[in-house]
Amino acid sequence: MSALEAENNKGGSKKTRARSRARIQADNGDDEEIVALLEHAEARKEELASRELSLREQQLAHDRALLEEARQWRAEDRAERLRREAQDTDAAETARVELAALTRALEALTNSKTSSGN
Repeated sequence: MSALEAENNKGGSKKTRARSRARIQADNGDDEEIVALLEHAEARKEELASRELSLREQQLAHDRALLEEARQWRAEDRAERLRREAQDTDAAETARVELAALTRALEALTNSKTSSGN
């Protein structure tokens, strides 16, 4: 039973009933204000959550771009290292062949001097 009904049942004066009615209406106004505040707070909370999600997605996209850049850099670095190793291997092989040729030439010169000197 509401406060207004209780007042009516007691047979109170019209003035008392009017005060009770005014109090109930004020309470209803407060409830509406509280509901409006809660709805506003909930909307703000959702807006902030949406912003946070957007920022996290942007950060993730940025991190992925950095990761891809690092992968490319690492792949380029590896390709350059392999190219240098191949050049070094070729240079070492060329030096070995040239050394063998020079050694044979020196041996041939030594043998020809020894043969012509005998």
